[in-house]
Amino acid sequence: MARSSQAAAPRAVDRALVLLLIGAALLIGFSLLSLVLVRQRTPPLAPADTPEGVVQRFYQAAYAGDYAAAHALLSRSVAARVTPVELERRLSADLRNTQLRVLRVRSYGDSADVEIELLHVAPGGLFGAHEWREERTVVLRREDGQWRISEGAFYLPWE
Repeated sequence: MARSSQAAAPRAVDRALVLLLIGAALLIGFSLLSLVLVRQRTPPLAPADTPEGVVQRFYQAAYAGDYAAAHALLSRSVAARVTPVELERRLSADLRNTQLRVLRVRSYGDSADVEIELLHVAPGGLFGAHEWREERTVVLRREDGQWRISEGAFYLPWE
């Protein structure tokens, strides 16, 4: 009788270990799947004729590498100070693995402030991905009836 109880104990441990490993694998699999699904979800864009819509389209164009389209959303004074190539140099490093979220919009007649949050993700590393958040206020001015970015979307040295 002592033999049968000793034989039953390893089977119970083996079964518990197998179930634990299967549960851990399923948990990891669901976590990875949810990360992929969340990252692929694109938030809806605000209308193009709103300050937040212009900011979203500016960053969307920059993310896509279309710096000419992003440049077209700058105010005349800013566009005169930076070329699309310079804009790419200033933004490309900032936008790698970055997501944008509009926090608040304040309009004052022909000017508006759009507060945004940029979520930066640095993949890899010893303990996995590292992320940090950065808030910016993008200032827009209305030129010829169109909202244009006049400051805050990227670093622009003083004239």
